[in-house]
Amino acid sequence: MKSLARELPFTPLEVEGRLPDGLRGTLVRAGPGLYELFGKPVAHSFEADGAISAVRISGPAGEPRVEGALRLVESDGLREERAKGRPLFGGRAWWPRRLWNSVRLVRKNTGNTALMSFRERLFALVESSPPTELDPRTLDTIGEAHLDVIGKAFSAHPHRVIDRASTIGFGLEYGPETRIHLYELLDRGTPATRELGSVPLPYPVMLHDFAVTPTRALFLVSPVRIDILRALLAIGEFSRLVTYHPELGVEVIVVPLDRPGEATRFSVDPFFQWHFAGARDDGDALETVFVRHPDFGTFEGLRNDAPRSTGLLVRARIEPAAKRLAIEELWDGHCEFPRLDPRFEGRATTPFSQVFLVEEHEGARHLVRHDLRRGVARRHALEGGLAGSEIVFVPRSAEAPEGDGWALALVHDPRTDRSHVRVIDTARFEDAPVALCHFPEWVPMTFHGLWLPA
Repeated sequence: MKSLARELPFTPLEVEGRLPDGLRGTLVRAGPGLYELFGKPVAHSFEADGAISAVRISGPAGEPRVEGALRLVESDGLREERAKGRPLFGGRAWWPRRLWNSVRLVRKNTGNTALMSFRERLFALVESSPPTELDPRTLDTIGEAHLDVIGKAFSAHPHRVIDRASTIGFGLEYGPETRIHLYELLDRGTPATRELGSVPLPYPVMLHDFAVTPTRALFLVSPVRIDILRALLAIGEFSRLVTYHPELGVEVIVVPLDRPGEATRFSVDPFFQWHFAGARDDGDALETVFVRHPDFGTFEGLRNDAPRSTGLLVRARIEPAAKRLAIEELWDGHCEFPRLDPRFEGRATTPFSQVFLVEEHEGARHLVRHDLRRGVARRHALEGGLAGSEIVFVPRSAEAPEGDGWALALVHDPRTDRSHVRVIDTARFEDAPVALCHFPEWVPMTFHGLWLPA
């Protein structure tokens, strides 16, 4: 995988096709941006300094103005490395420096995984560190933001809970005891943030995502252990710090948001999951939709590129009182990056039914709209070796039916070595895109994104 060739301030982009009049706002995406520094490559893409890409659409109906930007996340660690002229963090650094970082509990906040919008502020996220605030107008890096309560880490996957008018996230604390800390970021009022409580874990784990309803948080803790001793002694490359132990199974933890001390826990047979689509309460039970992998093999594939997916879309029903989890496969297509219509995130009375995915099917990649209610998947083909990112969905209007609007995806075209944002009308999902917004060059792989309405 190639590094970001150059940073680009907001600059007019070439547009092919016609952008919808109702589509006005900014698509922002985060991913690894620097795969090497001072001639030394990273051992795994999770260590790469983050880059933020954006496409901003403004202007009146019929006269859209489209601008794109590419910016690095300028962490304190990256600034220090540039000032010293050598790698100082991660596997690229000299071992005594890595050990010194470990003694001081210092790490580089790469901000290379996802983004969060909170009270008109924009943050880049990586699960090992606090949020990094960005200027939404320019994408300039402002700096780390603990938001009054967040400790050393905050998950890369906070989730909106519309019925609570808040966003729920978590952070992992490693030490003599590993703990999950739950945080709530309130849309309005004072205080703006609060810690809901914490849950102990039996050993240090890698925990990427979780699911949340208006009343409960759900953690499916896959058996991926972190070797704390190797981490403290800074021994070996990043990927050697995590190991998969299927004999431990998956621990299911259901946490009442307003009574975290009353969590229910039990174990089931092993699997691995990166991402959840969403969850809902069903009386005492809860249901969640996520992509389940048979093992941890995709981690190795993420060393420096997007791996081949082994995941299947599934629905799980959890009955905490009976300590039972039942899984139903929804579709046999290998897929990842499930996303919802944002108007249906964390809703008690209106369950979601539309999931957007990226799929590998018969040797080709597709963008997918999956209707859970009807059990029908509609594919948008990416032909000619095109590689597409996670879909970000934008509703056609506030009153539009679920899933009716535009699917936006960042796509790389190897034939031209350029990237574009593809705009798909979800009412005609299989058809050609209505518009392409072309960057002048390659944009490195991105993991996750969000839409900031005008």
